[in-house]
Parts: sequence; structure tokens; C-alpha cells
Amino acid sequence: GADVKALACDALAAEKWDEAIAHFEEAHALAPDDEVVRGMLEVARLQAWSARGVPVFRLSSLVAARELAEQFERSGSEAKSSGIAAYHAGQFAEAVQLLEAALRVQPSDEVVERLLEASRL
Repeated sequence: GADVKALACDALAAEKWDEAIAHFEEAHALAPDDEVVRGMLEVARLQAWSARGVPVFRLSSLVAARELAEQFERSGSEAKSSGIAAYHAGQFAEAVQLLEAALRVQPSDEVVERLLEASRL
């Protein structure tokens, strides 16, 4: 438990948000009553959303921040689906725009990265 917590804190300090989230989620699973871990998990999530362009720190409510992030993620999923459809329809300029938007939401999506490269050819 303590080792996972330390890894999570190290990742958070290094601004490796997704890694921090994964470690805090593991620490939370091991100690669900640990309020510090739960709070740090929320911090890591907020930082990750902010890094992806979601203006969560402008809001005064954690619930509103979560809702905004969920809306942002839905828009990324929609952009990915539309981008894939545009790619298959041969509409490569449109595919590039949509896939770039999807990649801003989920920067580590390998499928989107590959399709984006192919669309630019």
C-alpha cells in the first residue's frame, strides 16, 4: 500500500497524470477508507483534465468539474468516431481535424495516432 502511494506521489510530482491516477486508483483499491488517497486521486484527475484542455480549475465545484470533464471525454469519443468515418469515406482533411480533436482528449490513443498519420499522407 505505502509503496503504491509513494509511486503515485512521485508520478504526481513529475506531472505524469495518467500514471499517478493509475497508482492512486490501485492505492484506493487497497485502502478504500484512506481519505488522503481519495483526495489525491481527485487532484490527479483534475490535473489530467486540465492538461488536456478542460478548464476544471475555473469552476468552484468538484461535481461541475467532473461533469465538464465527462462532456469533454464524450466530445473526444464523438470526434474519434466521426474521424474514423471520415477516414473510411476518403474525406482526409475532415478526418485530420476530427482525429486531432480526439487526440487532444486521449493523447495516448494509438488507433487515432495511426489513422491520423494515414490521413495526412
